[in-house]
Amino acid sequence: MSIRDERDELHAQHLDNKYIHAVNSIFYTEANKWTKLSEVRGKVVPVNRYSNNGGLKWNDKEIFKIQDKYKLSELSLGYRKAVRIKIGKVKEHIYKAKKTNDKKYYINFASAHCCGCMNKKTSIKVNSAVKKIYNKLNRKNIHAKGIILMDYPDLTKGVISSIIKNNKHIPIE
Repeated sequence: MSIRDERDELHAQHLDNKYIHAVNSIFYTEANKWTKLSEVRGKVVPVNRYSNNGGLKWNDKEIFKIQDKYKLSELSLGYRKAVRIKIGKVKEHIYKAKKTNDKKYYINFASAHCCGCMNKKTSIKVNSAVKKIYNKLNRKNIHAKGIILMDYPDLTKGVISSIIKNNKHIPIE
């Protein structure tokens, strides 16, 4: 679970006290880069972007490799070219994660917005490219690792099942 800084001190304290550090909490705040999946089964591991009060630290480069180029308007290249660049960034991160044996979490944002707006059309284009990438990997029996965050994945038929199929090989320790 990613917890982001909303610049609201009262909200952060409430979240910490009432949920994350509460007695019998479902949150597992002792996670680190050596934590095994079996240790956190049935728990929520916070990926913390707002404090040092437990969970994995979002900006920890020893744990995470993150691709998050989401502002297409910053590219100043026109919509179509910006979408192609976004797809290229997503694809590059998938293949980078596939090539390595390191123990890092590869987080890949397929989400994007243009001029401050989320856009279903953009999501469909990027998610369709993600589906093609994973279908190709699956045909070749090549496994990638990582977390893909998408907007409107339900609008691209088969994208979720393609990703799940690629991850069936992951052992649960």
